[in-house]
Amino acid sequence: MLVVERAWVFVTASIAGALAAVIAVVPPDEPPARAPAPETMTLIPLTDDAIAQVIEDAQTSGGPCLPFLSWILAQPRWELQIVDGATGCFGEMIRASYEIQHDGLVTWMEPGMPNRRVRLTPAELLALRHLDRLSCAAPSPPRGLVSGWQRVGLAGDIHAVGGATIPQDSPAAQAIDQMFATVTARYARDRRAALGHVEIDLIASLDAWDNKRPHYRVRIADEQITIQRGKRTIATLTADPADLVKLVDWALATPMYPSEDSTARGTLLVGGERRSIALKRWDRPLFAIARDIEDKIYCDAKPDSILCR
Repeated sequence: MLVVERAWVFVTASIAGALAAVIAVVPPDEPPARAPAPETMTLIPLTDDAIAQVIEDAQTSGGPCLPFLSWILAQPRWELQIVDGATGCFGEMIRASYEIQHDGLVTWMEPGMPNRRVRLTPAELLALRHLDRLSCAAPSPPRGLVSGWQRVGLAGDIHAVGGATIPQDSPAAQAIDQMFATVTARYARDRRAALGHVEIDLIASLDAWDNKRPHYRVRIADEQITIQRGKRTIATLTADPADLVKLVDWALATPMYPSEDSTARGTLLVGGERRSIALKRWDRPLFAIARDIEDKIYCDAKPDSILCR
């Protein structure tokens, strides 16, 4: 009996010693880890009233007016919309809208025209990234009934509704205007070279409904415009290459359905392909070429008009 008790005491003591050894090597409890500090949140207004207030403050202070631009351009596949427009008595008017992608590809949109594609150079993309460093304060208050502006916002809407609308005379808007003037001029130059020989033959009149009105033959061979009434040449004009490109782009992409009120109709020859072309009242708002030709025809038919003196 005693032997058994000694054995139990020995075993018990051995276990106690082992437990003490284990406890001795267990490191003390570490203090609980601190919760991570909350991330700093920055409010970046993108649209509507919030960005309008930023623009108003920037116009007053002369500070930068595109605080959201760097956030948008930091996205891997960013898209941006820039609109060239004006506001007058009849509301907003869009002169051009540009949808810009991260790789520099731009969809160029104009009223009455098909969409065209242009591409920004690396230098132009870099200039775009630095627009938020420029002021949106205009040097003087707007004058007249129409005030021009540039609007910058998220892509996907031709009007860039809710974007930052900045005065046309501000440094930021001027930089945008100059950049896209260069981009579109480059497009017109390259497109004109790609088109090659352009020839347009039209039979035109001032009023398609009046059969008594004289008819004119208008021939455009590249940049040379000849207007004839019968066998008499009434005018020889020079077409602006960029406007000729605009006319050809429009004619190639617009379905042509000559009707009784088409004041000019005929054919367009470009790239070895001949197509029908028809203009209603010369589509004056779109093309300087059409305005120039119509003015010459008008003054030939009405030489006593005060507009022709």
